[in-house]
Amino acid sequence: MDNAILMMAGIALTMIIFIVIPELLRQKREAQKLEKDRPDSVVLEIPADVAAAIKLPREGIAKALKIELAVHLYATGILSFGPARRLADMSKVDFHFLLGRRRIERQYDVEDYEKDLANLEKWEKRTAQN
Repeated sequence: MDNAILMMAGIALTMIIFIVIPELLRQKREAQKLEKDRPDSVVLEIPADVAAAIKLPREGIAKALKIELAVHLYATGILSFGPARRLADMSKVDFHFLLGRRRIERQYDVEDYEKDLANLEKWEKRTAQN
């Protein structure tokens, strides 16, 4: 039986060395290539006449526009909550309150619920062990 276990361990190790690791390295290279192709940030140019027509105070207009864009992209489902609140440069709580004030429904489906439930169960197990 010991020989069978050693043989199985050898096969598993061989698979890890020759199949799993090269695949992980390939995926990492591919992800790095995608990151290189993605800009660090995007600059949006607004024509002067359009900027002048925006009904927001000139002071803080960039922040206000980022918030408006974040809310719109979230409301239309283009951005999820996390990236939208980062675009708005707001805390989770503040962004939740902003969405509430604007009566924007949260994008929360059964899949999100199941993920939250699984995370809660993991947390309960960890706290029970401590």
